[in-house]
Amino acid sequence: MRITLLGGSFDPPHRGHLEMARFCVQNSQRLLIIPAAHAPLKKHSPIVSDEHRIHMLELLLSPLDGWEIDTWELLQNPPNFTIDTLTEMRRRFRDAQFTIAIGQDQLVQFRQWKNWAVIVKWADLLCFRRSGELPAYDISDLPLTWVEDFDYAISSMQLRAMLVRKDPAVSQWIPQSVLEYINDHALYKNNQVQG
Repeated sequence: MRITLLGGSFDPPHRGHLEMARFCVQNSQRLLIIPAAHAPLKKHSPIVSDEHRIHMLELLLSPLDGWEIDTWELLQNPPNFTIDTLTEMRRRFRDAQFTIAIGQDQLVQFRQWKNWAVIVKWADLLCFRRSGELPAYDISDLPLTWVEDFDYAISSMQLRAMLVRKDPAVSQWIPQSVLEYINDHALYKNNQVQG
């Protein structure tokens, strides 16, 4: 069985995450969405609670079948390292082959990940490449598959800034159901941008 792991802060989740998930469910037998409590290479923890991020993910991903949210990382003491999550998944799914889906921005930092050389022995990498951008670093030794021309060049941090200033263009990046949830729960107010 091929299992794809898609991790992130999802703070907030957006159409880029949705399209990554769509590709993954079409190209693997199982997709596990793994919200992080605190990613080691990020300076700040997520802005909103785990519960809110999970609810927003459920709303975002509701048009798709074949995915599930795995909260294992949220139950661990931070920081959360991919190698630890992958070790747990290998324990649970002994006969599975794993793919880790990442954005091109994460690939730039990949060799800073804890035990990255072990990760690439245990899992393939699926990298979503933004159109027109070519990596300026050596990736020849990585088991990497590119998803070309992935035109969702937006970050959750940029979206939080748009939400704070009530920029109507945010609706092109965040689906209406998620925006309604954000507004109903007064999330991302008071200059909550860092993360």
